[in-house]
Amino acid sequence: MLALVGAFAFLTAGCSGSDRTAPTTFTVPAVTSPLTTTTTTSTTTTTLPPPRAERAGLSPGFGLATLAPPEFNAGLDAIAATDVRWLRVDFDWSVIQAAGPQSYDWSRTDRLVDGARARHLSIIALMTYTPVWARPSGTGDKNPPTNPDDFARFVSTAAQRYAPLGVATWEIWNEPNVSTFWYPRPDPERYTALLVRASAAIRAVEPYATVISGGLAPASDAANGSQVDVRTFLTRVYAAGGGRAFDAVGLHPYSFPRLPTYPADYNTFLITPALYQVMVDHGDAAKRIWGTEIGAPTQGGSGAVTEAVQAQIVAQAYQQWTAWSFTGPLIWFSFEDAGFDSANRDEHFGLIDAQGRRKPGFDVFVAVVRGLLARQPAPPRVTAR
Repeated sequence: MLALVGAFAFLTAGCSGSDRTAPTTFTVPAVTSPLTTTTTTSTTTTTLPPPRAERAGLSPGFGLATLAPPEFNAGLDAIAATDVRWLRVDFDWSVIQAAGPQSYDWSRTDRLVDGARARHLSIIALMTYTPVWARPSGTGDKNPPTNPDDFARFVSTAAQRYAPLGVATWEIWNEPNVSTFWYPRPDPERYTALLVRASAAIRAVEPYATVISGGLAPASDAANGSQVDVRTFLTRVYAAGGGRAFDAVGLHPYSFPRLPTYPADYNTFLITPALYQVMVDHGDAAKRIWGTEIGAPTQGGSGAVTEAVQAQIVAQAYQQWTAWSFTGPLIWFSFEDAGFDSANRDEHFGLIDAQGRRKPGFDVFVAVVRGLLARQPAPPRVTAR
């Protein structure tokens, strides 16, 4: 993760220039208060935090919170320097309550929330995965809890801890429409029971929080039930009474190895308007679809793309996504490659490789984000007399 030190230096210097070698030492810059106040004899002017692109964010993966302080700070500095607003991070129940229902280890989430606040990044808290004591014997953490009320209690406790610190956006589970993340097979009705309880727990603490339904993975309706199409899944959530439990619909509009606007039935990115139509049909036209993950791997065999194609996906995805009036932020997964195994696709979604080299998609991403920021209305100047 020292690779991110080089990314931070590059970003603070600007997007042009030759590649740089990551320095071996890094001094964490001083962080100012989120709001600074200047007082004159007649007025008090509040200086707002630096503007960030409202429609863009990064999902760095679970490893960020485990890093030693220098690498952790360098990583967050590099992410913040891209000017994105959103940082999507795991609030992993299986880790936080690993020791039992009365035990909480908030160390990882504390440092993520504190680090994000210091850099004026807004957290998307991904509430997900089940500890051993809350799931059937012999199953993994992607098995949903035996009792959804156990999950709701965890979510409530997290909201009580972090809502006062500014965490106001909560995503309930990850890709519940595929068996990889909802074992042994997806169950929209059971997921809805989890969503309804978790949403009520959050709103009891913070009524104005934004609750996002779990980001849905690219999938077709499988005969064996191992995956459920995003439109089918959302329709069944509505039928089960889940419509009032979310403020936005989560979607993972991956299109790789194709470009986002490639015309194909399996292209989840282009299914986004059809998913919105499901919302319209159920009276939710005012709600938005949040793309809580999108990306493309540059190694790893089947489905991997070239680095040049990854850069094209970045540009085309944000151009089309932000042109739709019914979409919210789009979160890129991920920032830095997770490893060096060329056969493991999951290790190569980063915009930076594991040695610190910026892929072409990195420069494109930064340019896209700053373009979005330039077109964004400026925040008002707040003056109190």
